[in-house]
Amino acid sequence: MSRIRLLTTYFTCLVVILLATCQSVAWADDEDSGESASSPSSDSDSKYPPFDKLLPEKDRKEFRDEDGGGLMKLYMKDDRLFAEISHGIMNQDLLMLISISQGIGQSPLVAGMSWGFEDDGLYQFRQVGDRIQLIRRNVRFKANANTPEAEAVDLAYTDSVLFSLPIATKSPSGSPIVELTPIFKSDLPQISQVLRGYSFSSPKSSFKDPKVYPTNVEISVAATYQSSSSSTFDTVPDARGLSIGIHYSISKLPKTSYQPRLADDRVGYFVTAIKDFSKNGADDRFVRYINRWDLGKKEVPDAEMSPPEKPIIFYLEKTVPHKYRKPITDGIKEWNRAFEKAGWIDAVRVIQQTEADKWSPEDVRYNTFRWITAGAGFAMGPSRVNPLTGQILDADIIFDADFIEYWKDEYETFTPESVAALTGGPLDITGYQESLRGVPHLGHRAHMCRCEFNHGMSRELAFGATSLLGHFDAPQAGKLTEQMIMQGLKEVTMHEVGHTLGLRHNFKSSTIYTLDQLNSKEGAEAKALTGSVMDYAPANIRPEGQPQGNFFSTTIGPYDMWAIE
Repeated sequence: MSRIRLLTTYFTCLVVILLATCQSVAWADDEDSGESASSPSSDSDSKYPPFDKLLPEKDRKEFRDEDGGGLMKLYMKDDRLFAEISHGIMNQDLLMLISISQGIGQSPLVAGMSWGFEDDGLYQFRQVGDRIQLIRRNVRFKANANTPEAEAVDLAYTDSVLFSLPIATKSPSGSPIVELTPIFKSDLPQISQVLRGYSFSSPKSSFKDPKVYPTNVEISVAATYQSSSSSTFDTVPDARGLSIGIHYSISKLPKTSYQPRLADDRVGYFVTAIKDFSKNGADDRFVRYINRWDLGKKEVPDAEMSPPEKPIIFYLEKTVPHKYRKPITDGIKEWNRAFEKAGWIDAVRVIQQTEADKWSPEDVRYNTFRWITAGAGFAMGPSRVNPLTGQILDADIIFDADFIEYWKDEYETFTPESVAALTGGPLDITGYQESLRGVPHLGHRAHMCRCEFNHGMSRELAFGATSLLGHFDAPQAGKLTEQMIMQGLKEVTMHEVGHTLGLRHNFKSSTIYTLDQLNSKEGAEAKALTGSVMDYAPANIRPEGQPQGNFFSTTIGPYDMWAIE
């Protein structure tokens, strides 16, 4: 009996000990689970290598703005580019503009060329699981939110997934870090469509140090395209490897009170068109906004005259020859006459770039007038816009130096037959047109036209110089020829600036004035020879013995003022 009691007591104590042990283990598990709940990122972060192991301080270069932040923090290691995708830019619209920063001396791959300039795209970084996708948004179709039409649009039109990047690590602040090398060391601009038989070579390409600012980042790539074919380019030493500078400017869309303005067919503006399925009628679903700048008024918004809150500033690149800076500057500022009629004082300004300036002409924050030497003999005035509203955000005019030289070459080789051909024959611009046909997206949307004004102008200058030499002795003809060049240069500048202001060509304005009015000395210092500088006007050359006025327009025309107003 005593043995039974002893065994009972023993088993009772054993059960108590086991229960106590289990309870303590449960409490320990609860404590562990509590720690995990308080720092949920610890387990997920353990999937990635530590930040300092992937990007050791001694091996990495960091790029931030002056305040230590910027649109994106960038890191470089062994010519690999990494970016911290913070919550502030995840799922946010970003505008990416692509430019040719260094060309091959032949059109269309010339320095300063805006690439894909008729197809400004909005991009987003989106996280899907352990990857970050680069999405190009489809913004050409829309409908009012929370409507059946909006659901139908979502079903019919999708965004484009361009890249899916694995999360490489987490930053010290917990944001995902991805390697951007696959994006920018690639043929993202589709230049291989122009360089037939060439392909992008990632091993032969390299990054330049990027620049980070509060609302934009600037990424430059020395890209190499290779070919095993026997292609030849006179401007490169070995056509098997073409090196091209590609610049990517990535920026936030500005937060402004800008109000889009609907287009009117009676006024020639480039447009941003969006198909709105909330509108009734199949033929009336497109919404067309004109492309224009957001100036604002610095003083009282409804003041009759005021300086702009955000003036249009063109930076004259230091590559522009000194002797041509004045007519170019005057041509840019001539548009202030139109803005004054619209209520703005000093809306268009010019600043000369100096040797001390370290910014890049491709930087989206700067509008530039660039002088290039590519043997192409053209000028171009593209602008880049917000694809949601038509607000112009950036403009860069490129002017090829050979425009000035062409007239000399052709003038020196003129024969009576070639002069006669110029008065009625077609311009030889087919080669130039063909060189542009392969540019991706050219013609898709029209806020940068195929402007061939310079090709015609070079012929006009050559013809005019020949005519002057026939009317005057050599010294006087040379003096008048120099005057004609400066006037022609100013007119081309006004024409290209007009494009950057959103204006299309106007080919119906040539006959607003009579010949006597054209050559009257009244107001000769600032006289328009046609109704618009957006026309392709010939040189004004009078027969010998008759009054000779200006050779080209020296100010904008009445249509130009009306269009801006």
